Amino acid sequence: MLGRLVYVHKATYGKRKAILKLAWTPVSRQPEGAVYDALAAKGVGDVPEVFDSGILCKDMFGYRLEYIILQDCGETLDEHLAKLHADDEDEDDDVIEAKLIRAIQRVSACLVRAWNAGIIHRDISTGNIAVDGNKVAVIDWGYAKVCEWTGLEDVAQRWDIDFEEICEVESTYDKQAGTPIFMSIGLLFGRGKRDVYDDLESLFYVALYAIGGLDNKKIDNAHGFQFYSSKNLALVRASVLGNRNRYLERFDVIGIGNDLQKVLDAMHQCLFWTHSGYIGDNLWEDEYFRREPDWQLAAEFMDRETVQMLKQAQPTQDGAQPPPAPASVSSAQPSPAPTIASSVQQQPAPAPEYGYQMGASPAHALDARMDSVGDLCNAEPASRPQDTSGSYASSRYKRKSKDGGGMQSPKRSRMSGRGKENADSAR
Repeated sequence: MLGRLVYVHKATYGKRKAILKLAWTPVSRQPEGAVYDALAAKGVGDVPEVFDSGILCKDMFGYRLEYIILQDCGETLDEHLAKLHADDEDEDDDVIEAKLIRAIQRVSACLVRAWNAGIIHRDISTGNIAVDGNKVAVIDWGYAKVCEWTGLEDVAQRWDIDFEEICEVESTYDKQAGTPIFMSIGLLFGRGKRDVYDDLESLFYVALYAIGGLDNKKIDNAHGFQFYSSKNLALVRASVLGNRNRYLERFDVIGIGNDLQKVLDAMHQCLFWTHSGYIGDNLWEDEYFRREPDWQLAAEFMDRETVQMLKQAQPTQDGAQPPPAPASVSSAQPSPAPTIASSVQQQPAPAPEYGYQMGASPAHALDARMDSVGDLCNAEPASRPQDTSGSYASSRYKRKSKDGGGMQSPKRSRMSGRGKENADSAR
């Protein structure tokens, strides 16, 4: 047996719905129950409440058996949105998108607060975000890493772990922990320095996958999700995300409403752009590259308290701290590694403008190694069904008529264009 082996059972704890997890974990790895104790000790919210946890078998051939009885936080994000979409006679597109926006806001807050407490999740996916009514929770912290154990001595003692040794072991899994199609560009390409922005980038892909998958059951065939190898997916994403006018199409997200588009565009700019232009090549090429988000735009998908917390947080976690600058260098910020993009671009590129406020496309150049994926990104996947009507988007988001006869058009057609000037009239 390699890695972790987990059994999950639905149960009740008193009168509350609960989940029982039994996990065989290598004794050198971090117990999931210890992570939940650390989250509780640091006051991180939007995570499951743990009713009981402990060790059943301390060491059997190098593995421990732990149990956790924790709160059942509801359906996974993709299941919840799919159920709303299937019942769309009562729920319109605005309600579904509002649910997704709230999930983005709550999950972002949870991840930043956990990071500020020295904890990183490392496996954000559609299956690890749960929704129960208006409540959103980040679940399954089995692959998380507690980077800062200050103040958690009682937790370490309860679980009988050496936190210094555990941190060292867990850091070796930074490159591989996670669900590949939701992993960040840098991690897919093999960069081992991991921080909260990798989890936020995963959340960005989760949002695209969740909303795009409502219409397209073959969402895995979208250019931004096609997985042939980790490096291939990293290069494809670094290419398609540089096209601010069409990046949503490359993930098969078509015709979304203005509110959701603004949130996704804000995430896109914060994660992949700086004041000087597109940073896609830096993310996979420079191991110590540090993102510099537009904090005003970050407030579009995070509450202001979370933005302030992220802004003030210092990258003290192991693997996230850049090497110290030489004594002769007075600048507090490390200089990014030189790239083809920076050598070609003579003038700083303007901040990207998006579909609801169109502007000229900023000049940027990607590394020559990305050139080979250009044709792939502009070609239709062979498995995508052809639309004989002449408009691929027009065949999507069809609804059953209430009288059961035939199909009718939705309240808002999901058009392939980025301009949304006529969105209100199309509803």
